Amino acid sequence: MVLVVRRDEVASCLNGRKVDLSGALALAETAFRELSEYNRVVAYRDERTRLFYPPGADEARAEKDFWIMPMYLPGVGCAAMRMGSGDDSLISLYDFEYMGLQALVQDQPLVRLRRAIPGVLAAKHLRAPGPHTMGLVGNRGVMMAHEATDESQLRELSGMKRYHPPLTAHARSAPSAIRPTFVELRQAVEGHAVVHLIFEPGRIVPIQDAWISPGQLITTNDPGAILGATLDRATLIYASRKHAPAWATERGPVIELGDVLKGEHPGRTSADEIIVFIGAPSLGFVDVPTAWWSFQTAKSRGLGVEVPLIDPRPVDAAAGL
Repeated sequence: MVLVVRRDEVASCLNGRKVDLSGALALAETAFRELSEYNRVVAYRDERTRLFYPPGADEARAEKDFWIMPMYLPGVGCAAMRMGSGDDSLISLYDFEYMGLQALVQDQPLVRLRRAIPGVLAAKHLRAPGPHTMGLVGNRGVMMAHEATDESQLRELSGMKRYHPPLTAHARSAPSAIRPTFVELRQAVEGHAVVHLIFEPGRIVPIQDAWISPGQLITTNDPGAILGATLDRATLIYASRKHAPAWATERGPVIELGDVLKGEHPGRTSADEIIVFIGAPSLGFVDVPTAWWSFQTAKSRGLGVEVPLIDPRPVDAAAGL
C-alpha cells in the first residue's frame, strides 16, 4: 500500500498547539551528519534531470519547467525522488533497504520548515550556553525557527523579538508559549544570543556590523545579509560545502555543520566568539527528512489515502485470462 498525502494534509501536520517537530529535527540532524560522508547523500551532488520547454514554446505562460531529482539518506532509512515543477511538485518516498515505494507527498507546505531547520540545528549546537533571548528577522517561515526549537533550548529562552520586513503580507504568529514582540530591525538583532535570518529569495535586508556583539550566533539562509566587516571577525560555519558561497574558500577552511555534529570540529570555542552560520535559500537534501517526517506524522494521524499499486491476484487472473 502506498500512502498519498495531499497538500492540505501535509499542512495540517504543522498546525496546532501540540505539534511535535522533534522528530523532524532529529531526522534532519542525521541528514547533516551524513552530508559530509562521500556518496551518502545523492542530492549533495545535485544529480537532477531537468526538462526544458522546446524552442518556440510559450514559457511565459507556463512559468515553469519539469525536473526530477533523486535523493537518498541511508541513515534516515529512506530514499526519495522529487518530480514536478515549482509548488506543484511532489516527492515520492521509498524505504532504503528494499526501495519499496511508501508514499507520494505534496510537500509544498514544508517549505517553511525546510528553511528553518538548518538554523535551528545550528542554534542547538553553536549558541553560547545558558539563558538567552532570540531575534527573528524575515518573512515566510521565520517563526518556524522558534516552533522547531527543541525543548531543552526553549527552557532557556526568556524572550523573543521579531522584525518583519515590509515586503510581504504580515505573517500571522503561530500559537506559542512565548510570543514575539514586533520591533525595528536593529532591536531584533542587537543583544540577542541567537538571531535567525530567514528570507524569501531576493528579499534580504542587510544586518549592520555595529549591531553584532561578542558571543552572538547569527544564522542566515542568505549570506548576502551579512556584511564583510562581520564576516571578518566571525567564525563561519556552513550548512554544506556544496552550497557555500563562491568566496568561502577565500576566508579559510570551509567547515560544515556536519563536521561539528560528528565531533570533527569543536564548533563554539569561547563564550565571546561570534559565529555566523551560513545556509542557502534552498538545500535539497533537507527535503528528504522533512518529507519522511510528514509521511510518518500523517500515517500516525490517519491522514492520507492508502492506494494498492500491486494487484494481489495472480497475474493471469488480473489480466482476465
